[in-house]
Amino acid sequence: KLVLRVANYLFRHDKILDAESSLAHHFLASTVHMHPDDAGRLGFKEGDHANVSANGVAVEVRVAVSGKCNPGAVVMPWVSDEQNLQSLVNPEGPTLVTVSR
Repeated sequence: KLVLRVANYLFRHDKILDAESSLAHHFLASTVHMHPDDAGRLGFKEGDHANVSANGVAVEVRVAVSGKCNPGAVVMPWVSDEQNLQSLVNPEGPTLVTVSR
């Protein structure tokens, strides 16, 4: 299991941008960002399709491999309610998710 971090705000040049920003379209809504070590261990490459699941909910995503994530964690940008990301989140504490094919 990996720890999920939903990115509710987008950062660029010291500005905090919300989903209504004109730059929000640059972030793919259905993307999971993961560390290269986790991607390799789980058998994923850049651009692969995957399912992120927790709490009985699965979200179909595309994999982005990046050293910007900590090992053991994944980041998913929240851009719209249509993604259903909030259903993955455990409001009581860290959300542990499974990333699978």
